[in-house]
Amino acid sequence: MGELQPLIGWLAMLAGALLLAGSGLMLLTAARRHKHAAQPVSSANPWRYLYPLCQARQHLGHRHEQQDFVLIPFQSDAHEWVRRHGCLSVLCDGMGGMDSGALASRQCAQSLFSAYANAPEIADPAAFFRETILSIDRRIASLTGQDGQALRAGTTVTVVLIRGATLFWASVGDSRIYLWHQQQLTQLSQDHHYLTTLLEQVARDQITLDEALDDPRKDALSRYVGMGKLEAIDTGVLEHALEPDDLVVLCSDGLTRALDDDELREVIRNTQIRGLLADRLIETAIQKDYLVHDNISVVVVSAGA
Repeated sequence: MGELQPLIGWLAMLAGALLLAGSGLMLLTAARRHKHAAQPVSSANPWRYLYPLCQARQHLGHRHEQQDFVLIPFQSDAHEWVRRHGCLSVLCDGMGGMDSGALASRQCAQSLFSAYANAPEIADPAAFFRETILSIDRRIASLTGQDGQALRAGTTVTVVLIRGATLFWASVGDSRIYLWHQQQLTQLSQDHHYLTTLLEQVARDQITLDEALDDPRKDALSRYVGMGKLEAIDTGVLEHALEPDDLVVLCSDGLTRALDDDELREVIRNTQIRGLLADRLIETAIQKDYLVHDNISVVVVSAGA
């Protein structure tokens, strides 16, 4: 029976991918939707792991426009692309309170993905992410409309790169990156809200906790791409090697406003077919009885030997 376990696991992931084939929620490039399960590579692959299932799902929520934008590898020979470049996933959430959130999220995701795909060699992914996101920040801040006036455009960004068994990541804003490792869920990214600044003031006894929680600015982003003066970008590399059962989850705040970490953990633990996880997360969030659901986007990258 032990010899059949790898085959059973592979068939389960394949079944999940086939069940998702008709959902049509996945936005990967402008006006293109696609599901991808990477093919096995030969033993000549210099990296320890290939990620056989990288999926993305979106839901409009109660909004009139989808302002999230997601990109994952999309090539007919994706397994070769992943072998050479690593598995890169980008999720951006355009800021709905601005004029051009959808434009900002699309430009940010496409620019970051394109810069990575066309770079000849990237020895330091963290430095690459910082430099590229700072450049995109200036570019989005300088956008103008047809009348020549400056556009108010901004977006969050989360990006993960998996090379073999090593996970690199970067984030700006309040979209999140989670790691599911050995049945534990850990948030790798940090939320860049003004509430963080308020809590620092609480720690210095400058204001009370009640004053911080009642501040109308607490949910405002303290950092976003497009502010034009972005200085700090969170980057990181996982200290331990990824394992075959690990998952990396990227999501916009439409998901995390509806589901807390305990609820996310429960959905992940109870979803045995990983190909269904992104759908299950969104379905669980939408079932919450909210007056207004924001756009929801989820990317799930499953590790595999």
